[in-house]
Amino acid sequence: MKKYLLILSIMGILLISGCTINNAGKFEIHEWGVFLQEYGNTTTSSLTRSPEIVYVKKPVIYFHGVGESDVSVSIKNITIEKMIPAGNSSEDGLTWDVKVVDDEILVPNGTKYKHLFYEGIIKMDSPVIANVTYTYGTPDVNIRNLEKYTLADVIFVYADYGIYWTGDDDLIKILYFEKIEPETAVSIEEGKEIDNKTAINIIHGRCLAAGLDDAEINELIEHWNKYWFSPSNYGIHTRLISFIPQDVYDAILPITVSPEPGSIKRVGILTLVDIPVVNRPPLENLTVSVTLDRYNVSVNETVNISVSVTNIGDRLINLTFPTAKTGDFSIVDPDGTEVYRWSEGKYFIQVITTLTIKPKETITLLTDEWKPSIEGTYTIRAWLETTPRVLSDPAMINVTAD
Repeated sequence: MKKYLLILSIMGILLISGCTINNAGKFEIHEWGVFLQEYGNTTTSSLTRSPEIVYVKKPVIYFHGVGESDVSVSIKNITIEKMIPAGNSSEDGLTWDVKVVDDEILVPNGTKYKHLFYEGIIKMDSPVIANVTYTYGTPDVNIRNLEKYTLADVIFVYADYGIYWTGDDDLIKILYFEKIEPETAVSIEEGKEIDNKTAINIIHGRCLAAGLDDAEINELIEHWNKYWFSPSNYGIHTRLISFIPQDVYDAILPITVSPEPGSIKRVGILTLVDIPVVNRPPLENLTVSVTLDRYNVSVNETVNISVSVTNIGDRLINLTFPTAKTGDFSIVDPDGTEVYRWSEGKYFIQVITTLTIKPKETITLLTDEWKPSIEGTYTIRAWLETTPRVLSDPAMINVTAD
């Protein structure tokens, strides 16, 4: 069954060189397109059909050349929503007839444009499906290649910040799959964890090998880097980045340019978002609290600390942990340096641990005592050892000299 693709952005670069662009074979086309596909149902099971709508951002075609010529550009298999400058649109495509003067586009009223821009809807099948499945409280990534060709340089980005805003990016996991064979599924074990810089280098290298130049690639990365790798630091963030072979790209969006170019280089990048997350615990109904037997103490005086979790919802919650460690807390001094962490130096049995919390029930996760040696105001924060962590509100303790 065909899927529907909303074109928000295909960035194409038409690179022209030679004495005149009217001579066939004297110029070439460089184009990149990012196909942004959203899952319509976030509870979809693993390996079912993928979403129905794909957005492709900022469709732009640039001209670079020497001289002046009349050029016709046509794109098929698209129902146009918007095109700049104005051109001719039909039920299955668009056409521009423009005058190109060096690097600029000149329309009959004298207005100059740096590029051609269009938006619309096309039909296509997604080459890949994916989901994130929680097993024993830990997320696993599942990706299946639905096509008969190999997917190369697949990048998966996942972060789950729960209901907490944070300025940290340390919860982002980026996995790299060098290749996924036709009609084959992979999971997290087959992937390699990488950082943002490495992911960008992989994308840059793939685009360079496909024929784009550095300036074109840098423009692509500048436009998409934040969207791919810098989430809002709230809720769940998923991205799957996969390259579309040029013959597939050409079949999805056929392009015709007259006069005929010497060569055409087109790079298509599929970006899947809102990927289904399966079996994720309902962490939004849990609160973690840290309590002290006193909040004003003297140096070397013992403070008793207790960490608990409460189910504020109306349904029973079952949590599963890969070890006996279910919670933790840390103490930070006035300079922001961590001076104590409950779990440090402790050994936790490597056994699956289940925690069942009834509606409105509060369970104590751990108790401990701490004896401060230096005066100052300290911050204590606890968390549930889930993915993502459920954090407590900070508790402040004031330590004075004897």
